[in-house]
Amino acid sequence: MEPAWILLPGDAVHLAAGAVWFGGLVLLALSVRGRSIDDDPVGAARLVSRFSTVALWSVVALAISGGAMAWALVRVPGALTTTGYGWTLLAKLALVGLAVAVAAYNRSRLVPAIVARQAPAGASVDTEAGADAGADEVRTVRRSRGAWRQLRTTLGIEALLLVAVLLVTGFLVVQRPAAEAAGVTGIYDTRVAITDELELEVVVDPNRAGETNAIHLYILDATGRPAGEVEDLRLELAYEPQDIGPFEIEPFPAGPGHWIANVDELTFPGEWRLRATAGVDRFDEQQAEVTIPVR
Repeated sequence: MEPAWILLPGDAVHLAAGAVWFGGLVLLALSVRGRSIDDDPVGAARLVSRFSTVALWSVVALAISGGAMAWALVRVPGALTTTGYGWTLLAKLALVGLAVAVAAYNRSRLVPAIVARQAPAGASVDTEAGADAGADEVRTVRRSRGAWRQLRTTLGIEALLLVAVLLVTGFLVVQRPAAEAAGVTGIYDTRVAITDELELEVVVDPNRAGETNAIHLYILDATGRPAGEVEDLRLELAYEPQDIGPFEIEPFPAGPGHWIANVDELTFPGEWRLRATAGVDRFDEQQAEVTIPVR
């Protein structure tokens, strides 16, 4: 899809930033599980603090690149709730939001507690704070230990959320982009069932109000190939918001299972209702309706 100058670099930045966040998170989780804060509290604090900064910039890069690609692939807010791509993207954003919330908690609550403990390696609570340590110093050390243990859990949760994001992304990338599915970027293409074995595919080109639009209609069998058993196809167009129509249209055959109608009736932008009546045999007719979002 266009514009490629946004989508290509945006995708590259998105993948790189995601790899840094997820890969660094896995390595950090393994490192945290493999050491005790009592072994090297200063080094542990530096490790978590460094990754926290890297992860923050990764999230910023993800947000910028993802936002740019979402603009290109979605275009209008309505496409988020009217297409499969839009709903899947919303699910992905919800999971990313949860992961960011966990990461923010690590950065704002756990990392400061760990960094606050500056003590020699191998020291106990009593020796870290000193023999005459005050209650505040002892609480700092204990709070640091508790934050370190909690960090092990939150890092695992964050990693699992990112795995879920990857799984949802796998479903996302095989769907038609929302802008295309909603007809925002030009040609509108959709399918609807006519019978248990037959589907109607409707393609409207260029899908713009006030112009001559070519409506291509394909009757497809269960394998997705044109079905030749449909004898005729009739159309009706209506614009219900202003009580316009229905207009009866006779498309002309253009090949097996393929009809074309060149129409000037799509005079207003908005949702037009198209009703197709297919003669599946000499004695049986079936109807299907689709809504065309004309731009």
